[in-house]
Amino acid sequence: MILSALIDTARQGDTAAIAALLAETLDVDHLQDIKAVRRGDRLELTLVGTSALEQGDYIQSIYVPLAYLEIPGIKQVRIEARHGDHPRADWVQQGALQSLPLPEHPAFLQPAGLSGPAAANPTPAKLLTRSSSASTPAQVVEPHRPVRRRLSLFVLVGLLSGGGSALYFQHLSHQTQLQNWEQQKQARQTRLARAEAAARIAAQTAPEPPPPEIPSEFLFSSEPTLAPEPAVVIKAVGDIIPGTDYPRYRMPQDPNYLFRSIEPFLQKEADILFGNFESTMTSHAYSAKDISRGSTFAFRTPPSYGDVIKSAGFDVMSVANNHSFDFGEQGFADTIANLESSGIQATGRKGQITYTEANEVRLAFIAFSYFNHHNNMNDLAAVEALIRQADEQADIIVVSVHAGAEGTGAVRTRNQTEYYLGENRGNLVQFSRAAIDYGADLVLGHGPHVVRAVDLYQDRLIAYSLGNFLGHKTLSNQSTLGVSMILKVGMDSDGTFVNGQIIPVALDPNGVPYLDNHFQGVVLVRQLTRMDFPFSPLEIDDMGHILPGKFIE
Repeated sequence: MILSALIDTARQGDTAAIAALLAETLDVDHLQDIKAVRRGDRLELTLVGTSALEQGDYIQSIYVPLAYLEIPGIKQVRIEARHGDHPRADWVQQGALQSLPLPEHPAFLQPAGLSGPAAANPTPAKLLTRSSSASTPAQVVEPHRPVRRRLSLFVLVGLLSGGGSALYFQHLSHQTQLQNWEQQKQARQTRLARAEAAARIAAQTAPEPPPPEIPSEFLFSSEPTLAPEPAVVIKAVGDIIPGTDYPRYRMPQDPNYLFRSIEPFLQKEADILFGNFESTMTSHAYSAKDISRGSTFAFRTPPSYGDVIKSAGFDVMSVANNHSFDFGEQGFADTIANLESSGIQATGRKGQITYTEANEVRLAFIAFSYFNHHNNMNDLAAVEALIRQADEQADIIVVSVHAGAEGTGAVRTRNQTEYYLGENRGNLVQFSRAAIDYGADLVLGHGPHVVRAVDLYQDRLIAYSLGNFLGHKTLSNQSTLGVSMILKVGMDSDGTFVNGQIIPVALDPNGVPYLDNHFQGVVLVRQLTRMDFPFSPLEIDDMGHILPGKFIE
């Protein structure tokens, strides 16, 4: 059986073919046998070695083919490793299987010299020096060598250490893949022959009868119970500046470069995609700001970029932030008009409630900031009135708020008023909880330019800051300023939080997002949540999945 036939058989859920394919992809000397059994929506793999098997050697080589195969009905994977005749497992790894948008012909199945369609090269890169302020434009310097494009193949790796584990994407360059192929060519041919032989035997035998049910007392109590399917799924990101042409031109040569690497993760499995547009979209010539002062910046994005943002999948954008009036009332009005002409609902005018619908559920978006020319978060009476007005017509109310101190020192969330450069930036905890008390169902924070903790209040999710998402040659990516995420939130039709996920993102030297190969966003948000909200019922697993505690046994 050729490899393509083996893959097709594995895709149909044939456990012998799955085991044979994994045997071909694994490259570890001590592996003796792989057994695969299906129990409902869970695939159970048993690895048998001649000696103890190192966990890290296997997790990375198992998740990629399983995610690529997208076997119908398989939602969970359990991996157990044993060696010799030992009755107890050396280790067990289990969890939900997340389908990943991998290449049509992944590199782990390609021989040397064969690759998929070449990805378009980004704009010739210029490196940015780090800036100490979250809003400070970074200095542009010529690099000593070009920044290489990241490939679209990501390998899921599980690492266990001490009291916790971290799961991250290991990224392999094409050059490294070719080198590894040459070094392992002979071993790979041997494994392929073994896999094909196993597949031939599997094809000649009748399907296995379904395995007997395992009594519940023998199942691991730590295995998560799956949450119900949400009625609506929202994806949300933080601050977006596609670039500026004021006071000098800092726009990309190829506009599609901005979202090319991250676009599949924005559009997949989302009913609505939300972001904060922290620039203006206007041709108005005169800025309302005095940018001669070192801490004052004005951003102006050409109106044509509305189509670029829409093509990336965005449905709703907040324009209630500290840069929306960089070019005065005219610039603010132009920004809203240009976004809406591209098919994006812009929300942020004072008194504005933006309505939309998904899956027969009516949603309302309301954007707040700490300025009086927007809906002011500090005027709680007005906040209550606006939310209760929205509640009369909407099933779910989503509140966006631009507030909080800025920079690498602003990652912590406290129930107190925050200040930045002497300016009152509001109390995010007080506002968010009050908004939910008034009837809001989801609070999405942005403004600090760093990710912050998440929390659950009255069964409603609060994300205190989504961080920087795109700042092409405008926003600093120093330290935690370059750690970002796509927040995926599933809700019931009444706004109750069902489940979510932190999809980790990082910013390249140009301030452009890509999928984070170290899961920094997951690690940071989980750590901040434990520190700032130690009694939160939320559980964040290694893959970034967020579940309310009642779904974790």
